[in-house]
Amino acid sequence: GKRSCQAWRSASSAVTAPGGGPTATVSGAPVADSDSIVRIIAGGARGTATFQYSLDGGDTYSDTIATAATYLLPSGVTVNFAIGTYVADETYSWTDTAPINTTTNIGTALDALIVSATDVEMVHVLGSAASAADAATMAATLSTKVASAWAAHKYFFVVFEGAEASVSSHATAFASYADKGVVGCGGFCELTSARTAEVEKKSSARVIVPRLARNPISIMPWRDAADANLDPFSDVVSLVTSDNTEGEGYHDEEASPGYTAARFNSLRTVTGTQGVYAAGGVTLAANTSDYQLLPYLRIVLKAARTWYQFAITQLGRRVRTKAGGTIDERFAKALDRLGKAKIKAALGSDIRDAAVIVSRSDVITSTQTLTAQVRVVVDGYLLTFNSEIGLASELPAAA
Repeated sequence: GKRSCQAWRSASSAVTAPGGGPTATVSGAPVADSDSIVRIIAGGARGTATFQYSLDGGDTYSDTIATAATYLLPSGVTVNFAIGTYVADETYSWTDTAPINTTTNIGTALDALIVSATDVEMVHVLGSAASAADAATMAATLSTKVASAWAAHKYFFVVFEGAEASVSSHATAFASYADKGVVGCGGFCELTSARTAEVEKKSSARVIVPRLARNPISIMPWRDAADANLDPFSDVVSLVTSDNTEGEGYHDEEASPGYTAARFNSLRTVTGTQGVYAAGGVTLAANTSDYQLLPYLRIVLKAARTWYQFAITQLGRRVRTKAGGTIDERFAKALDRLGKAKIKAALGSDIRDAAVIVSRSDVITSTQTLTAQVRVVVDGYLLTFNSEIGLASELPAAA
């Protein structure tokens, strides 16, 4: 599709029919954004005439179907064909806008997840806001819910979709916002639907989130699961072309850098290669945070989930104490070793090492509480190459 989303409602526009055939109307609530077209293939009376439909502005069409009083499209919209003689090649077109999430219903959904028994790593909030400012309002709600989740030992992060707006408007709207548990995806693309095989305009999050789910937590979303090479998205048809522009929300981080600096993930081409790749690999943490990169956040959240699950198994355990009520050193060392083993087993090659140190100063006989420090050692990520290239009469020694 090549349209701009009309956010915050679920509706279909009026049907446009430039020719002289019978009228056709649409009814029902669309479940997806689409640029819908019904094209008459064989003319004739209703029931004899045939048609094809497109939900992506004419990029792809369905098989040929006989007209009838009504026909339900996959978008959730019903086409109502009036009685009359239909004309071959006549088209009926309209725009569908899917329902959009509000801060209230997103908050309600996250509250339900927090109190449920479901253990998740990542939540994807579907649907883009009407503006970058509205996206920032949504992000503020997400921050509150993520804080509540972590306090309840539900260690997940939330991904949201930016608005169909410019990079600069997102940068301005999020200039004072910082939260390591919230991840933004900016820019739109032309994407082949796995459900219908039609080409749709979708947020970059629609391909970045599945890539995060596929890759190990320590691997950036623009790389393959083995971390061996860059991995293009096979279902992205295009980013910015002659008929879909940056002004419509489309974005190529290679051609117009900005989203990564604004702490948003996006999509990019790579000069000299074919395909579209993820860009960024970042969270909306402050620029001074240890958790600016998504892998670091994912690693720490998995360590937190693992430690909590281990700590639960220790509740009610009788702990040998020494004079003053603090933990006996032999018990403390045993907990250190066991906790470290659990962390390392759970995170495997995603980390280089881990350490658990339980407090030797907590007076357990009075507080019944034991404090622990959990740390994981991580690898670095190569994000920039600075190179100097020239001619030489002989090869220089290694720097």
